[in-house]
Amino acid sequence: VRFLETRGFKTVMRWARAQLTIADFDFARFAQVEERLNAAGIQLYSLQEVAAKDPAWQHKAYALDRVAGQDAPSPDPMSAVSFETYVENTFQHPGWLPEGCFAAVASDGTWVGLTELSRTSEAQRLSTPWTAVHPAYRRHGIATALKVRAIRFAHHWGAQTIITSNEANNPMYQLNLHLGFAPLPAALTMKKIF
Repeated sequence: VRFLETRGFKTVMRWARAQLTIADFDFARFAQVEERLNAAGIQLYSLQEVAAKDPAWQHKAYALDRVAGQDAPSPDPMSAVSFETYVENTFQHPGWLPEGCFAAVASDGTWVGLTELSRTSEAQRLSTPWTAVHPAYRRHGIATALKVRAIRFAHHWGAQTIITSNEANNPMYQLNLHLGFAPLPAALTMKKIF
């Protein structure tokens, strides 16, 4: 870091990385989170399930990503990604694991949350690159329920660990710690300011 700073680079984002050891996860502690959502009329489905019955599922995922991602911290200004690019980058990615990605759907059919698990180069490690909740539905336990469902899937899938990274001040990082993710060394995004 010092080497880069002396050459005019500045830190523009700190990525807080964390890892969950699935064997240490306390499923009993979070046993009621999905039931509370169900009582509020919100159901969780794997994207594999949704794809089998809803031909518009990719468009719904894209629409939620666009709305929920507007306030996601980024070292660069956010630019709109086309639907085609989103499909290519997400659903055609080599690590795409549709049975390990989950949508939270309100009783009127609105997608209100989404979390993804993807394969990594290590056979027993999964990554969770994105969890999003529609701004109008935040602070109702949706992200927690989605993540717990994903952890349960990862456990049955045979993964030993899940790795993630968030901008250091993103509330999702605190949620990950609450779930039992342990901090790893952070990563930095640095830019040379001309």
